[in-house]
Amino acid sequence: HDQTNGLAFYAPRTRVMSTMSSGPNSGSTKPRFGIWRNRPCVTSIWAAVLLRDADQFRHGRRRAARVFRASLSRGHGQLRRGFQGYRLDEVLGAWKPFAEVVHNAAERSCKRIGIPFKAEDAQRINDEVPTRGPHPDVPAGLIKVAKEIPLVILSNSMNNLIMSNVEKVGAPFHTVITAEEVGAYKPLMKGFEYRIDKLGCGPEDITHVSSSFRYDLMPAYDLGIKSKVWVNRGHEPANPFYEYTEIKDIGGLAAAVGLEPALRSA
Repeated sequence: HDQTNGLAFYAPRTRVMSTMSSGPNSGSTKPRFGIWRNRPCVTSIWAAVLLRDADQFRHGRRRAARVFRASLSRGHGQLRRGFQGYRLDEVLGAWKPFAEVVHNAAERSCKRIGIPFKAEDAQRINDEVPTRGPHPDVPAGLIKVAKEIPLVILSNSMNNLIMSNVEKVGAPFHTVITAEEVGAYKPLMKGFEYRIDKLGCGPEDITHVSSSFRYDLMPAYDLGIKSKVWVNRGHEPANPFYEYTEIKDIGGLAAAVGLEPALRSA
């Protein structure tokens, strides 16, 4: 999702200090935090960053349109826009299973434009979630960063859905946090706070990477996360107010977090 599964790198200060003395030949299998002592860890890369059509939210509207296409003699664009808005509305209240979010959003979208709704169609949308793989740029880009920084996922997904997506990414992850574990979906701030508490770091220790302002970068800004990276996947306009570094895909993430020189135009 793009707005469903997130991804992260973390280096709490206490562990940075405790691992600083470990030399390159110490035999430790722990991540090397030392170089990040005075730099932010990277945490919570949004699903849109990761998954091509697998994210349960943004691209969920496309799946909804595909599933209901047989009923759409009109209103294709209306259905996509409606599903996007109702899906957001459904995650802003008390936590509920993701299948219920999809069901309600699809039902409300169909009612809005006047086409028949079938519960089995909503279930098909949900069933597609764990079958999708990452954007082509994601595996190599994340593996490069993971050599220096532990990756952590913050996801709007369910415990029984996320691991299939994670395995398809092919990069090592330190921690996976789902909305089901948190008891709240993004953009509610509970998940962001839960991640900070679980990792034992603060907002100043985090670089938040996302392709979505509405679901990720706006609440990250409100929480006081200064270091943010926006992956411009083309589904939301730029908004410099939220103070971020822009990259076109995850291939540019290593440079954005200082692991390699940034490319300069000639």
